[in-house]
Amino acid sequence: MKTRILTIPDTKDLFTEMFLNKVGGQVTKISDHSALNAMAYGISSVAQKAMKDTALMEAQAFPEYAYGEDLDIIANRYGIPSRYGPLGSSVYLRVVAEPGTVYDHQVQYFETADGVRFIMSRNHTIGYHGYDYIPVKSVIRTSGANVDANKITKCINAPAGHKYCINEFMAIGGRDTEDDLSLKSRISQSFNIHATDTLARLEQILIQLNPNVFSIKKVGRDSKGIIQIAVHSQNGGDFTPNELDQFKTESKKFLSLTDVGFDFYSNVTFVNGYWKLINFDFRVLLAKETDQDELRKNIQIQVSQFFDWRRWNFARSVKWTDLFFIIKNQKGARYLPDQFFNPKTDIMIKNPYLPRISGFVMRNLDGNVIADKSAELNPVYYQNYVNAHYISTSLSNL
Repeated sequence: MKTRILTIPDTKDLFTEMFLNKVGGQVTKISDHSALNAMAYGISSVAQKAMKDTALMEAQAFPEYAYGEDLDIIANRYGIPSRYGPLGSSVYLRVVAEPGTVYDHQVQYFETADGVRFIMSRNHTIGYHGYDYIPVKSVIRTSGANVDANKITKCINAPAGHKYCINEFMAIGGRDTEDDLSLKSRISQSFNIHATDTLARLEQILIQLNPNVFSIKKVGRDSKGIIQIAVHSQNGGDFTPNELDQFKTESKKFLSLTDVGFDFYSNVTFVNGYWKLINFDFRVLLAKETDQDELRKNIQIQVSQFFDWRRWNFARSVKWTDLFFIIKNQKGARYLPDQFFNPKTDIMIKNPYLPRISGFVMRNLDGNVIADKSAELNPVYYQNYVNAHYISTSLSNL
């Protein structure tokens, strides 16, 4: 805020000092209950109100200084969608089942012991390896949907052939009502909507239709020559086919006749964003009295911040040694052998892909999975080596 709002005593002291300096020695003191003191108090009160009103006008002219209801007023004035409501979380589940087992997104869903429910956006068939990483998103929309690793262990209405499921990584992306910082960022970027005939304009239109939209990228053409525009979500989850269709039909209301003509909607389709999936598999010697659940959580927080897709720089190359030292330097990790650390090669993530962590297996030095203290993690289906030949149908975009 450019205008600094002074307290009434500070303003009163400033007025008193100026008054005594200009009165020429005729008045040397202003007593607490004198008429001059009352006048100084009144002037200070009016001055403070003027400073407050000036600060409010500044806040509406410069969003970076505004907060609370003032931000909502600015957004409404600029035609920006109002403050976003709550959002759910998303995560990749390791689902183990007989090869060929089909999971129907309308029948099967997954839950934590506390009843936080997660659903799929589409059907999924387990590949010949007997396990896959399946993307799911929470039903509830709140920061409470951000559950820790190894908590999603139930498959409701499980199909024949199902063995077990587990979220090796924490579910992230859930939020409560949009905070001031996020709204400020959106206001500063909203003027892209005036850039006609650009993806930036279309991106702002889709955000108005669905607050879960993060960004869009042109990814090429399909076999029929139709342009594909990939839509990434705020929380990392997939959009349903109905939501993708809605982007095409509803966004017409915000575009010109030229935009919706042959050159655009006749040749465009929307698809889910492309993710570069990253899997961690490592061995670690824990220090004495180390809480393995707390260590796992701290590591996952660090690596999720490292791979934050909302602030990703495509010019950046991720060195595997950086990931190695993130884990090695955690309190409680006494020894981390690099020969068993995966990923073991540097990672270059190119546009239009964004990074996402899907697998996270923490083992002891013998290669056995370190289960959580509540024994919800079933380690029997984990090999004590990294399967370098695993190519899941769900990971075909790597």
